[in-house]
Amino acid sequence: MTWSQQALEILGLDEAKEPSLKQALQYVHPDDVEAVHHSMNQALDSGYSASDFRIVLPDRGVCWVHSERHLLRDHKGEPASLRGTLQDISERKRSEQALAKAKDEAEKANLAKSEFLSSMSHELRTPLNAIMGFGQLLQMNSSQNLSPQELENTEEVLKAGAHLLDLINEMLDLAKVESGHITLSVEPVNIDVLVNECLDLMSPLAQQRKLVVELDKKSTDATQGKDINWNRCVLADRTRLKQALLNLLSNAIKYNHNNGSVTISFAIIKGKTLGINITDTGLGMSPEQQRHLFEPYNRLGAENFESQGAGIGLIICKNFVELMGGYLSVQSQAGKGSTFQIQIPLDQAPSSTAASLPNQQNTKTLQ
Repeated sequence: MTWSQQALEILGLDEAKEPSLKQALQYVHPDDVEAVHHSMNQALDSGYSASDFRIVLPDRGVCWVHSERHLLRDHKGEPASLRGTLQDISERKRSEQALAKAKDEAEKANLAKSEFLSSMSHELRTPLNAIMGFGQLLQMNSSQNLSPQELENTEEVLKAGAHLLDLINEMLDLAKVESGHITLSVEPVNIDVLVNECLDLMSPLAQQRKLVVELDKKSTDATQGKDINWNRCVLADRTRLKQALLNLLSNAIKYNHNNGSVTISFAIIKGKTLGINITDTGLGMSPEQQRHLFEPYNRLGAENFESQGAGIGLIICKNFVELMGGYLSVQSQAGKGSTFQIQIPLDQAPSSTAASLPNQQNTKTLQ
């Protein structure tokens, strides 16, 4: 055996004593001896092997090395010698271990934060419900007990309470998702019925902003490139899918121009997935804003506008859609509006609910 000076230094061996392989293997960590022997046999069988293992040195303690082995053959093709290399990778391993430890601590801290938010959200909702309940009682007796000014003050209390309750509910949803404490009930959901329910709920906000909301139910089969009659069921949790659609519609209306428009359209993708497109004529987003779109509590500058929020609605939508086996994507251009698409699995079984629905017009407009 011959050793380079660097190999001897890594192993802490004396060059003058011409160490044998047996002597060198004595420095291998007991837990790694079997793996080292296996790697050496692999080199003899296949001609090459590589492995990371620990060595224990009297003056340096436990160190990590990377070793590669190449089998050299003679002119007859018979094994002649084994050439190996050693590389001290102790610093890299320490960095990897430190990174793994930091990642584990960060995940534990994030879980603790989510559990704290979940607990606090429940604690906050109890007194808030009392505030809103008594505010509603005052409003119900307004004709006898409240002056116009007092009635206006009561309405402001209820408006602020409703907004705070929305924020608390969003924080609770995000905490449940991050802590893994959320359960979904996936079932066939008629998308026609669900979307129309969402449009009815969004109608007052659209009228306030003088927006036209159009529902185009003439879907496109992206595989065959042709229009088909649309009235299908998807496999989803009805409540969570409705929550995601309401959030996207609300954003499309709130961050739009007065007298602008919002269009809902559909696409059947590869016969297995329904794409629900929500397109607005609003502010749009730059590529930089899109890169940070799904970061919690990042409102992308929307705090400079009148609309309120915590900046967690989209990340909740994304998580809900992905938990249902779907996908949420966006296409946008600054100043030219945005299109958000929810892709959700289609229910492949015939739907009696969908078949029993009356035929409706292909376009529904709210103004």
